[in-house]
Amino acid sequence: MTPVTDPDVPQDDPAAEPVTPTVSPAEPVEEPATEPIEPTTSPVAPTTTPDLVKAQRGPDMVKTPAPSARVRSTATDEEREEAVSAATVAIRSGALVVLPTDTVYGVGADAFDPAAVRGLLQAKGRGRDMPPPVLISSAVTADALARTIPGYARALMDAFWPGPLTLVLQQQTSLQWDLGDTRGTVALRMPDHALAREILERTGPLAVSSANLTGRPAAVTAVEADVMLGDAVEVIVDGGTSPGGQASTIVDVTGDQGRVLRVGALSIARLNEVLEPLGATLVDKG
Repeated sequence: MTPVTDPDVPQDDPAAEPVTPTVSPAEPVEEPATEPIEPTTSPVAPTTTPDLVKAQRGPDMVKTPAPSARVRSTATDEEREEAVSAATVAIRSGALVVLPTDTVYGVGADAFDPAAVRGLLQAKGRGRDMPPPVLISSAVTADALARTIPGYARALMDAFWPGPLTLVLQQQTSLQWDLGDTRGTVALRMPDHALAREILERTGPLAVSSANLTGRPAAVTAVEADVMLGDAVEVIVDGGTSPGGQASTIVDVTGDQGRVLRVGALSIARLNEVLEPLGATLVDKG
């Protein structure tokens, strides 16, 4: 299995070092953020501001400029609708968008547009050997994308979706997409973030990786994503500071027994609390 990159993900949704499972998943997963931003001037709001704020998340982010025109506010109902619509149009045109999730900000592309997915990997500085995960708006979509979903996997979905849990499943053979070198698997996650799911309901499944350049902390604000990704994306939906900051937990459920590929926001003990009454447990392969 190729390394999974988190949003959720987010997690490439924000990021620990990629794991290398024995069956290749498709997830970004969000690469976890390190420290929260502590501005020395007034805090950065989701809307534009002329101020420069001090950030302590890396040498290239000492000064974070005001948001560019790519950043769309969601402070009012009207602005929210305009931002979601702009993101939907961009996705349908093959462009990349940045969206907030329950972990960190993610950069997304239409999962069924191979050129857009290639653009996502290029924007992240990654190759086909690090395929992104796919974010979905509902658990029902998983049945359309996965060939089989074991009973213990459904129990995990019922307990932790929406939330910071990524499941690696065998993908449907009929799917017309190219997420990279997945070896027939797909990493799925349903984010616990209303704005993210609102976008996903309109766009359909999105290949999403954490909104950052590989090796840097994942963005937890729209401004941070704008600084790192810039012209590589067309729309950045500003949902405020991400409520999470820790990557999703990744579980390979392609076999009779689940294998934890990466421990993130959900501990193995917490996952096993759900599975033990069913006579199942997870093995830690992280």
